[in-house]
Amino acid sequence: MSFITLTLIDNHPFNAYSLFPMKPLLFNIILIFSLCIYGCDNFNFNNPTIHLWTNKEEILPYIEEFNKQHTNFKIEATFTQTIPEDFETMQNKPDLIFYSLPEVILHESIFESLDGILQAAGVNNDNVYKNLLEIGKYRGVQRILPFSFDIPVIVFRKQAEEKPGEFSMSIKELRRYTKANTIVKGNNLKGLGFSPLWNKEFLFYTAMLFGADFRVTSDNILVWDENALTSAIEYLRSWINESAGSFAREEEFSKKYVYEPKYKLIQDNKPGYYPISYYFSTISEYFAIPQEKRKNLDFRWLTYNNKIAVPEKILIFAIPSGAKNSDGARTFLRWIYTPSVQENMIKMSYVYNNDTFGIANGFSIIKPINEHFLPEYYPLLIGLLPPEEYLIFPNPLPQNWEKLKKDVITGWLIEQIAKTGQISSLKEKFK
Repeated sequence: MSFITLTLIDNHPFNAYSLFPMKPLLFNIILIFSLCIYGCDNFNFNNPTIHLWTNKEEILPYIEEFNKQHTNFKIEATFTQTIPEDFETMQNKPDLIFYSLPEVILHESIFESLDGILQAAGVNNDNVYKNLLEIGKYRGVQRILPFSFDIPVIVFRKQAEEKPGEFSMSIKELRRYTKANTIVKGNNLKGLGFSPLWNKEFLFYTAMLFGADFRVTSDNILVWDENALTSAIEYLRSWINESAGSFAREEEFSKKYVYEPKYKLIQDNKPGYYPISYYFSTISEYFAIPQEKRKNLDFRWLTYNNKIAVPEKILIFAIPSGAKNSDGARTFLRWIYTPSVQENMIKMSYVYNNDTFGIANGFSIIKPINEHFLPEYYPLLIGLLPPEEYLIFPNPLPQNWEKLKKDVITGWLIEQIAKTGQISSLKEKFK
């Protein structure tokens, strides 16, 4: 018998559709109370339980498969939207946590060392992204273990008149294509190849590529490069004015023509006329589009000076100090980082036509998985995987990073792009 217990906290509406193969039924069961997948093999209820906390549904298939394969341990997953503020002093901590990087970085000092886990899983040091591993080190000790990461892309029609190179598209190229695809009839803007304003993540992404370098200090203070941020805003301002004529004109066009999903917008229009030609996305979102609906689409990595900024939502594992079943948690980690296990999970996801891309909706920390195995199931990746030296992994960020970015930083970016004249300092928003 394999068994998963899922407990919901904070009434968080988790979507279990990433499980395979009984998606709708599993989703409904989760919303009611808990999920149990029953079999009839030899399961010993006296075996130790591994308590895992997460808010990421991508881990569910891995838990299911681990529980099927192991009779000496089983995992019970508790879904909690955030890690409690008093986590460090809590008496009953979980044995293992699975969150995105900013959600746990504040607590890195109270996690157990995970040095040696990858080697025990059969992963050579040369086969991992070293700069990504460094993110999880605290005073030289690996306390947070990255698992997977996403990469931004620009999506376009295969029949687009202006096509980038075979590997990537630079921001400068995208700006040039935007202007070439601008359509003006009389005083009306009828077509716009691309706009930085269509996806707020693009504004932040551009700032990072320009060197904004947001990071948190050892004193938990958020800092950044003000000059780089100013340069990014000036560039985005001039881009919008050059292509649309003004911020207001671009907004008017977007309200009239731009809707979701954008992959339909760049395909389903009158022959020879498309209001937009390119849009910003991520590789996981691209492969989440049904295959039949993306057969006429293509993508490229978005670069600036041959660099690609990896989004900060890197999925990680950590074991809290004092975990009651640290041995079980380590057994699970050795299993899940084993290359043959990751290969099998990718295969299962593909066979069951799962919406989850690659490893937990991203690329694995293990380079050979990305370079040799993923392209077998995602042929579009053949010859397109970005070299390691292109990737800029995020700095440590505050635990409330997502809220800060959404409510403060992104709003401030839009304000500064929309107005004319001198650019205000972001520091004023934090006074």
